[in-house]
Amino acid sequence: MGEYTYTPLQPGQIRLLHILPAQSSDVELIECSLSHHDFNDNQYALYTALSYTWGDTDGGRDILIDDKRMYARPNLHACLHSLRHYELSYYVWIDAICINQRDEDNDEKSAQLRLMGEIYSKAECVAICLKADSIDEENEFFDTVNHYRQHYDHISFPTVRQDHHKIYQAVQWLCRNPYFSRMWIVQENVLAANRTLICGSRKISWLYVERIVGESAYTTPEGVSPAKHSQLIRDSGIDHVSGLNPHHVKAMQEPPAPTLFGALVRYRQQQCFDRRDKVFALLGLPEMRKPKIQKVCHADYKRDVQDLLLDILEWFESSPALTARHQTQLQRYELLQGTLQPVDLSTVSCRPLNTGSISSIAECRFDVRFGTGRMSKLPIVFAEASYKGRISSATALQNVDVALEEIGGLEEEVRRQNLQLLEELQCGLSLKRSAMAFRPESEENVLRLLRECPEESQSVQCQQRWKRVVLSTGGWGIASEGVEVDDIVYTVIIGQTQNNTGINCSLVVRETGGGLFSLVGLALDHLGFVSRNRQRPSPALGAPMPPRANKGDRQNRLQMVMDPVIAFRITSPTSLKTLGYGWRTTQEMAW
Repeated sequence: MGEYTYTPLQPGQIRLLHILPAQSSDVELIECSLSHHDFNDNQYALYTALSYTWGDTDGGRDILIDDKRMYARPNLHACLHSLRHYELSYYVWIDAICINQRDEDNDEKSAQLRLMGEIYSKAECVAICLKADSIDEENEFFDTVNHYRQHYDHISFPTVRQDHHKIYQAVQWLCRNPYFSRMWIVQENVLAANRTLICGSRKISWLYVERIVGESAYTTPEGVSPAKHSQLIRDSGIDHVSGLNPHHVKAMQEPPAPTLFGALVRYRQQQCFDRRDKVFALLGLPEMRKPKIQKVCHADYKRDVQDLLLDILEWFESSPALTARHQTQLQRYELLQGTLQPVDLSTVSCRPLNTGSISSIAECRFDVRFGTGRMSKLPIVFAEASYKGRISSATALQNVDVALEEIGGLEEEVRRQNLQLLEELQCGLSLKRSAMAFRPESEENVLRLLRECPEESQSVQCQQRWKRVVLSTGGWGIASEGVEVDDIVYTVIIGQTQNNTGINCSLVVRETGGGLFSLVGLALDHLGFVSRNRQRPSPALGAPMPPRANKGDRQNRLQMVMDPVIAFRITSPTSLKTLGYGWRTTQEMAW
């Protein structure tokens, strides 16, 4: 018995699977037939589309398709058992089987992906298959939802006579299921006309699951924090599968660039195996069908992830529809790198194109050549820099052991992470005249420098040496070796936490006269390092708002400009990130 071999699809065709009845001699054996079908607006076979998580590769079993073997992962094998038991439709569409995943050229995969929005919207039913760790878990969840359903079908407000503790436990179990963290489930659920939840040998309409989740946020049992329970629901991703809601309708009214930007922000935490699917998996959503979005982000698995990121970034940077309401340039750089990480953005050169003819800084453009040979034309990057304080003392730390001892934290893992941060601090930056800070009234001086010496550069680099710096405003941190007393620490926002607290990068500048400041190093406040009671900030960190800046700090704010290479560096996933508390306090803070 050989391995199943796919027959190529014709344009406009899809494959549909028919699961055959169980054989009494071996109920575990899954037997199927796979056939080609025309898929157009006028005529297509009725089918159920499966929505599930692929899960681990190991531990699966072979299934038979037209008497040929095909390996099915454990989750897929369990889903096929459930679908055979219920037979929601004669045919089933399953991405892992109905798309040739072994297609080396990825031509079929790219073509079928462009049809997936239609596949899920035209399905007779979308079957959401979840996995329970035990039969008891499965029964407890479905018994709770069925009890809720009985009251919901007979009374207008089902809160009365409900066991809120059981509802809470059922929703908690649902939130812990990895299904809701998957990127592809967003469009699979949003586009579905009818959904059924299946788990093992139990099933129920998704309507009741959606209702019980919504009600649980307002009827938590005694002793349970409603805010924490609601936060868990949001963090789990369940909110993203609530179907076509006002968010999608509003996004359909927006211009293309803000629409894509908003989708990337909203679904950033969703996960997938292929990084490109963080974009491709969104293209079937109603608001994402705008021609410009489809042109820039078209699903093509021959396209490298670097090219996808740069295609989107070039569009964002040239779009007048993206304003301050859609975050800053640095935040957009960080969003794309964080979404598609890891991305190789090493560069060969970054050459200013038009400094001799520009009449304003905003007109400055750079020709960036990447190590892969890709060329991109990107504008200069602006950022508002917030004053943190002037360095009142700078003590040299002679070697890495001294630096690690200064930071604190004795555990091996803590030391390893702190060492990574120190290495990032000492990495060299190639700083051209296009990387500087300035007072708003000094913009003409910046423009003059860009015209006169656009490629003049210096290097900020150190060899296993750092400095412990203390600010006159309080707080301390570790900085690159080249900083000195009276240099000034500023932060620029490069991202934000889930509750909109700014995530910052700390830069050290030195006043050069005429309202201009040169960039002389990087820094990280003491709370940005990892120790027993502290953790390194990340986009997922929910933290309280930082202390409010005083009036003097606001008056000391600067404008900063930099070339795209430096912007890529300070917004990369490995860059030095802080919430900025450390520059305000000398005390440790327990999160």
